[in-house]
Amino acid sequence: MTEPELSVAERLLGVDIAGEARIENAAKVDTQMEASTWNFVDLEPALLGLRPPPPALMARDDNKFLMYRNKIHWVAAEPGAGKSFLAQMVCAQELLNDPAGDVLYLDYESESTDVVGRLIDMGVPKDVLREHFFYIHPETGTEMSAGDKAAFVRSVEARSWVFAVLDGTTDSIALEGLDPNSGADIARWLSAIPRKLKAAGATVLVVDHVVKSSEGRGRWAIGSGHKLAGLDGVSFTLEVIVPFAKAVGCDEYTGKSRLGCGKDRGGDVQALTADDNKTLGMFQMTAYADGTLEPWISADADASTVTVAYETFVALARVLKTYPGSTQRGITDKTGLSDHEAGSGLLLMVEKGWCKVEPIGQSHKHTLTQEGLREFRDDDPLDTEPF
Repeated sequence: MTEPELSVAERLLGVDIAGEARIENAAKVDTQMEASTWNFVDLEPALLGLRPPPPALMARDDNKFLMYRNKIHWVAAEPGAGKSFLAQMVCAQELLNDPAGDVLYLDYESESTDVVGRLIDMGVPKDVLREHFFYIHPETGTEMSAGDKAAFVRSVEARSWVFAVLDGTTDSIALEGLDPNSGADIARWLSAIPRKLKAAGATVLVVDHVVKSSEGRGRWAIGSGHKLAGLDGVSFTLEVIVPFAKAVGCDEYTGKSRLGCGKDRGGDVQALTADDNKTLGMFQMTAYADGTLEPWISADADASTVTVAYETFVALARVLKTYPGSTQRGITDKTGLSDHEAGSGLLLMVEKGWCKVEPIGQSHKHTLTQEGLREFRDDDPLDTEPF
């Protein structure tokens, strides 16, 4: 009797491979072996001069782009710095392209009404959203059940995306039953979701939080080293300068956060930074009284073009000497300045190093720095009696 011909896998690993791997037959191992990432990569395209394409998403106001197509990017910042607004701005840019590309939004923190409402306010037509915007609010992991796994494959892996947002990294990792501080678990999570989005053609932006204290934070977020190791695009940071808010009681209101570059695998985006080799520009969003939103990234992150009378600085400093940790609303109430005057003055005071801004709940507190106290040392604090 003629012995059956051994498969490639059986010849390499032994005739018991099918049983040991619990695979129905050795031919299936052959198929898996051909698809394995442990095979040699074809170097011929690189030898012929093929290079990675330049950045092509997240447009700045000078028509430079800050994200690489089909790479994984991160943005990390404290609450209120505009992380989700930034992600939604890129969604709007891609949806407003002609032709529009399919955009996926995996949102672990918000609701569809919030995100879709903002995209409409940013000028994306409803018919474009119906056809090209896809929203998922996961409340389980990708493999919590057979149904979850099948739904993930049908909704995410089986489509082709131009852009994908994962908003809520910590919750996403937790729902997968993984530890955000474990390098092995971060690697599993990257393979479970972000890299599968990339495999589906998407440029990926992961929205993450930094630890609460700015001291000892370094340049990244929770589990920073592990996440940076899995990055093949750009890591972005946002530092709030003027808090984002609706235009309440005024025609328009502009919030601002400084956009920084922590790591850039390709190097093209890093080359667009300012002299400090970190600042990419200022992310700004103007809210209008009618509810519309205009987000953009300005190449110039310097607020020196804003004109503010020195007397405004004095008025703000007097309030901050008396009430350190005041919110912008509290400052405007105590100075009588308009929202625009107070916002512009505080912006320049932060730029000059006279004032620092820190999140407190859903608002932000302002405190004079040591440099600010020296600058305004001859100005008496407010008489506290009227307040």
